[in-house]
Amino acid sequence: MKISTWFRRRPETAAPSPALVMVEPLVADPPDAAAAAPPPPFDAPAVLRQLQACQDIDTFLSLLDEHLEALLASGAGDAVAQVLRQVDAWVQRQPERGAGDLARLAGAFHGLSQGQGGPHCRRALRLYEQALAEYRQRGQSEGTAILMNNMGLAYAELAGGEPELFRQAIPLLEEALVFYEQQTDAARGSAICMSLGDAYAGLAEAGPDHLELARDCYERARALAEAAGSGVEQAIALRALGDVDLELARFEGVDALMRSLEHYHQALDLLPAETEAERRGQVHLRLSRALVALAAHEGSARLHEALAACQAAVDLLATGVSPVAAAEATVSLAEIHLALGQEDPHTHLTAAVTLARPARETCREHRQALGQARAAEVLGRVFSAAGEQCERADLLQALSYYEEAARMYLRLNLSAPYASLQERLREVRRRLD
Repeated sequence: MKISTWFRRRPETAAPSPALVMVEPLVADPPDAAAAAPPPPFDAPAVLRQLQACQDIDTFLSLLDEHLEALLASGAGDAVAQVLRQVDAWVQRQPERGAGDLARLAGAFHGLSQGQGGPHCRRALRLYEQALAEYRQRGQSEGTAILMNNMGLAYAELAGGEPELFRQAIPLLEEALVFYEQQTDAARGSAICMSLGDAYAGLAEAGPDHLELARDCYERARALAEAAGSGVEQAIALRALGDVDLELARFEGVDALMRSLEHYHQALDLLPAETEAERRGQVHLRLSRALVALAAHEGSARLHEALAACQAAVDLLATGVSPVAAAEATVSLAEIHLALGQEDPHTHLTAAVTLARPARETCREHRQALGQARAAEVLGRVFSAAGEQCERADLLQALSYYEEAARMYLRLNLSAPYASLQERLREVRRRLD
């Protein structure tokens, strides 16, 4: 296996599972291919038996590389992890361990983490470190650059729970970028710049400096993606530029919000409607959030624009594979209807309830606590919207939904929404007394 295939890329928000190589956009099948018989269903137990029967590590890792994504999609992740730990233990007992085997083993653990950090990602990091020492000693520059990129990604994924780990990711990614700049590999340079932007954006700093550094990285990623001829990668970078400008609006106000809108519209222009429904849905969702923020400065006309953008997001994400993504967009749509409730209470508050109830259930079923909390808060606000004229039964429902949302925010350690909800809870309890 070529060493270049070990290069990993940042997981996208819309598609969290990391990929070993970039996948080209799908194109329509020719008529004769479309008429062909569908492939047989994936047989996870058979592949697991093959993995357990492997007699050498190269065969094992090649087979796992080929089938890991399908095994994870089939729900066999725990079984794969058990076999992988056994192979890891065997490799560590060998008097001579090949750096290539260690790197590929690390990649397997990294794949198991699915971009979410956790113990598999930590094990991948330790194995990458073991392999890196040997590649540095050999002076193998490409292997060193790939491992530093992958380690930077691993630190960034672990930083979801420990933001300071972003600081460890940054120098690794910067050193990997130097190699690919020297090789004039625009596609991989763009991928690393995206990861660097994520790392800078994730730093727990009070001021805007880290966000401006992130913006510089995303702009560089966009330019490199353009040089590589990838419209989709340009769109992903533009989406990230919109996101960071939305954050910078806390410091720069309307100017940053207008830049954010421009970036999102540019991203939509580059994403083909025929093949990129989910990515387009995510951009429409972000566009709606920027418009909601702009409404605070320019009035309710921007809320109506946000409503249309968010409805487009819901429609597009409903066609995808993630019910949670569609449910979270639906909660956002309910929140916008709630914000428009003063214009036409019956229309917008009824819509908010109609949307929030099934979205809350979907988030609860899939253990998406934040989406559940947001939906419950929307429902609580609707049922308490009549103020002092609220009937007692409506207030009791509002209290139940608020308490549910508060539990979720507390569990997620989200202090700001939790504190805001306490005031609403006190008011409902006062009216019930």
